[in-house]
Amino acid sequence: MSKIVAVFNIKGGVGKTTSAVNLAAVAASRGCKTLLWDMDPQGATSFYLRVKNKIKGGVSGLANGKHPITRQIKASDYRHLHVLPADISYRLMDEQIRKARQKPSRFIREILKPVLDDYDLVIVDCPPQLSETISGLLRVVDLLLVPAIPTVLSLRTVKQVQRFTKEKLNAPVTMKMFFNQIDLRRTMHRDIAKKFLFKNSRFAFQTLIPASSAIEKMGDQRAPFIHFEPNHKITALYGLLWDEVQETLMLDIQPGLSLR
Repeated sequence: MSKIVAVFNIKGGVGKTTSAVNLAAVAASRGCKTLLWDMDPQGATSFYLRVKNKIKGGVSGLANGKHPITRQIKASDYRHLHVLPADISYRLMDEQIRKARQKPSRFIREILKPVLDDYDLVIVDCPPQLSETISGLLRVVDLLLVPAIPTVLSLRTVKQVQRFTKEKLNAPVTMKMFFNQIDLRRTMHRDIAKKFLFKNSRFAFQTLIPASSAIEKMGDQRAPFIHFEPNHKITALYGLLWDEVQETLMLDIQPGLSLR
């Protein structure tokens, strides 16, 4: 049965998509059969992995079974890494949930159910918004991963997400945040990160992903950073971040049949 990770923040521009893509790529490179669901209608994850931003029948076809997830998944250029592409119709997912007269969590689980035994890991790149779709997803995930920049406003949104999970969801959620795009040359970034990690170590990963113009090359390369810059220090840090994720999930990767 797959472990499910949602990469989410209500604030945009914190590196949510680059984090999802590179963590999925690291996991796959280590033999973890991984499905990356690009739930954001903007489709940046699909773009990075050279997958067309479209699913047949849109979200309604995905939900009603006429075009099930098993027929929508695309192989990436990397072994063990598959993609469920973005689609503009995902912006109507809340409406589909209401039409289906299902609890949001059941709606999401029914979409994923046919493939949960085929993958070790499902990572969902979420849109930056609180919605019925997101509330349903967060009820079924094994880990909510929240990237944040070490600024007052960014950490404010982390607290908002944390409050939402405690007050609005009728299920316990394992939430972990990590600092992304941290500029270690800036005293403010260093001080905020140090203070926050000291006070909130129980729900924060210790790996820091630094800001770097090199990450922006993902748009030109249309590939995970770890694959076109395998010797870069950030690639090593994504590996350490994945180690923390894997430990939290208690995910034991077993050798199996090749997934291409």
